[in-house]
Amino acid sequence: MMRVERTCVGLDVPAHKVVAAALDAETGELFRRRLGGSPAKVLAWLRSLPGPVAAAYEAGPTGFTLARVLRANGVRCEVLAPSKEQRPVTLMGAERLDRRAESDFRGPSGC
Repeated sequence: MMRVERTCVGLDVPAHKVVAAALDAETGELFRRRLGGSPAKVLAWLRSLPGPVAAAYEAGPTGFTLARVLRANGVRCEVLAPSKEQRPVTLMGAERLDRRAESDFRGPSGC
């Protein structure tokens, strides 16, 4: 059985904060949030979204702690290799572009 998440989330995960954008695939509603760097805060926000939820973020200096916490709590989380991301040419800010691209991530399960 193929698992399909309703809400897809792109996370920008620098050292001390998390900036998130989420798209509800059923309604088209976009959610945005600035969170502290705590995995617990991220998990709490993800649980407030229409589920099931899938998240993705670019690998970086914060490592895989967030992914481990989310996966341990039933949230599908993909950590993307920076070299594998498509980078369209645009004038938008890098963080905003990264979040939008990551929220559009479609893995094998449809989200």
